[in-house]
Amino acid sequence: MFSKPIQIDLPISHAGAFVYWIEYDAHSATGASERIKGKEGYFNVDPILKVKQRAPILGSDLTILSPKAGGGAIQSEYVNVPLDGLAILTVVSKWMGTLDEWAPHLLQAKERGYNMLHYTPLQQRGESKSPYSIADFMAFDDALFAADWKGSKEDGVKRVRDILTVARDEYGLLSLTDVVLNHTANNSPWLREHPEAGFSPFNTPHLTPALELDTAIMDFSANAAGKGLPTSIKSIADIDILIEALKEDVNALNLWQYYIFDTIREKSGVSAALSSPNRSALASAWDGPEPANKTVVELAEIVRSSGKIQNLGAFAKRFCVYVDPSVAAALVSAAFVHLTEPDALAEAWGKVVDVLNVDLYKEWKEDTKVALDNIKNRLKYTRLDENGPRLGPITAE
Repeated sequence: MFSKPIQIDLPISHAGAFVYWIEYDAHSATGASERIKGKEGYFNVDPILKVKQRAPILGSDLTILSPKAGGGAIQSEYVNVPLDGLAILTVVSKWMGTLDEWAPHLLQAKERGYNMLHYTPLQQRGESKSPYSIADFMAFDDALFAADWKGSKEDGVKRVRDILTVARDEYGLLSLTDVVLNHTANNSPWLREHPEAGFSPFNTPHLTPALELDTAIMDFSANAAGKGLPTSIKSIADIDILIEALKEDVNALNLWQYYIFDTIREKSGVSAALSSPNRSALASAWDGPEPANKTVVELAEIVRSSGKIQNLGAFAKRFCVYVDPSVAAALVSAAFVHLTEPDALAEAWGKVVDVLNVDLYKEWKEDTKVALDNIKNRLKYTRLDENGPRLGPITAE
């Protein structure tokens, strides 16, 4: 037993969230030792954030002083900024131009009273040009520098460090950026060397229908011109024509098969289970609520809430959703006591499955609608909107 408090001084060199626990060796009466780990505790160490002090924005008569009148002017002394004293503005760096063009943005943020800028990731972007799709985590984005810049990665680090120093010392702006180590661009050299690190139907089976959908979209883009569909988007009407045509292609994929039961297979499984020599042993296969005298709809709800449905929402392959035939056979035998023939009980189970499939069909329809709506909105932004990139004609590329 401990007879006095124990104090441990542990220097911590940086801010962050920390977990701690106590471990000790305990010895039994037989002399055996065992390592005991105590309960975990947690604590946070706030960062020390220092930035140049600013002049007041209120005059002696409590009127607001504009930046031109000296309100919020950057002063020489550095002061500590507590976390609840941060006023943070998020900026999309790819819209700020090169580093040489950042000064007006820094000035505007400073004059609006912010003391920290939150930058979207500054690393080298992939071919989608999204700051959240990184091609090289160890290099800053080429677009941060002038078009003719040929510096090394180290030179890029120095230039970014220099502009962030200017932001802090001349504009009173601290800096914060996202770390998105799992946001890897499809054209990342690292990902090509380590394809196992990416998501695919091989390591993430539920993406199987998503791959089919992506492939259909790519084929649609490549063949749109040959089908007489508009590829240069000039109006909402053009978009509506494309989406209706794409909807036909998507529906032809029959992706609903990833969501629902195969009713024929379900009935066949129950019939086979009830026709086996061990039919008498099936009674113990159902351990859920009493199903006797329940309607088909009530039985479907019992099955849904019992946890007996296998692979629900797995999407790993078509018709992968099922109920173990022994469980289904035991359920319908207890529910439809007036039926004795295997085929009749199998048909009864088929009616329960039909009810279960209704909501699964609805789920597929809703997911398809969401997917098409997102494609339509993306198409409108990238090809038609004045504030979009206006990517031009739709092609295979």
